Amino acid sequence: MATLDEDAVDEILYLARANEAAELASYLSELSAQTKRSSAELVVAAVDPFSKNSALHYAAANGHNGTVVKYDIVQPLADWSQTSSSYYSP
Repeated sequence: MATLDEDAVDEILYLARANEAAELASYLSELSAQTKRSSAELVVAAVDPFSKNSALHYAAANGHNGTVVKYDIVQPLADWSQTSSSYYSP
């Protein structure tokens, strides 16, 4: 799993919380190119160190169930889980 610095985690969580779909997609794309990690890996790694909440938690807690959740968080995770079966293997 990718490790992210505090600023990257904060940015991903903020953009998910604020429902900034285009900005989140753009940021994940840039960060993905820099880190050589998929957007899904970056979303999985973006967890608040204190609350342990993820980008999906932040988006859902603020009532966002549209674009930011579907295309920037859930779909990349679904794609990633299909290609990373060892991560989910019992």
